[in-house]
Amino acid sequence: MKQFKGLMIKEWNTYKNLFLIPVWITALIYVLMIAGMIYGYYKQGTVHLNQDVIQTAEQANIIFYFVSTIISLIPYGLMIFFTGTIITNMMNDDFKNKCAIFHLAQPVSLIKIIGAKLALLFSAGFVISFAIALFNQIVFSIGFNIYSKANVMIGFLALFQTSLISIFPTIFACTFFMMSAALFIKKPGIIIPILLVTEVVINIINNLWNTTIPSLVSKLIYLAVGKTTVNVFDNNKLLYQKTTNGDYSVLTQSIQEMWLNLFDIVNVWRILLSIVFIIIAYFLYKRRDIV
Repeated sequence: MKQFKGLMIKEWNTYKNLFLIPVWITALIYVLMIAGMIYGYYKQGTVHLNQDVIQTAEQANIIFYFVSTIISLIPYGLMIFFTGTIITNMMNDDFKNKCAIFHLAQPVSLIKIIGAKLALLFSAGFVISFAIALFNQIVFSIGFNIYSKANVMIGFLALFQTSLISIFPTIFACTFFMMSAALFIKKPGIIIPILLVTEVVINIINNLWNTTIPSLVSKLIYLAVGKTTVNVFDNNKLLYQKTTNGDYSVLTQSIQEMWLNLFDIVNVWRILLSIVFIIIAYFLYKRRDIV
């Protein structure tokens, strides 16, 4: 356990600047927003707030819930975006710098080495993303309630649900990047053109022979982002609210749908494929030529 913790600390010290990029991006956005507000105040001399933008409490809660899920999802999306670079460096820097033989000669098993990399990716990535999402939610709750009163707890429920759901696509993305980095050590980015070429080939085959081979890229995108939010503006929800005499409001249906997304079969596929990716990455990493 002490070795495992030491490996995680080593990886964090090496790549903490990359992990913190979403924090700096968020800070920059807030700086620009504050600068814009100051400039607007300077030009207009005063700020007039219309507190009747949203007419009813129900409308306010629905919009508040939906926007809260989106702003909670953004930090996780940012972290996944930069995870590709982080994990590529984690998997390949030792080999590129020709010091892999030194690190692999340490009295630490390869399982612990790869496990420490994954543990840091999941823990640091999730904690940092959640911290950003929580801060965004607090700011948004204060700002939204200036214009229209909403139940603050609904926003934090959206944050909690989105954070839980984001765990699964985050694991899927991290393990997929890990497998790609282990497979294409010199040019890990080549996985993107390979996927695009595969997609073109699938389309050609489907058009020439009238087959129905599913799109590989679409499947990967769905596994990466599918079932992470809900559409609160679905007309079917409004119709169901009317037929149940308001017992199942649009907001109630949306909250329930988010819970169902958490237990959706797509998350089972994400976990199963992640296990496959980890196994492939392990054996590819193990069989590399050490120079």
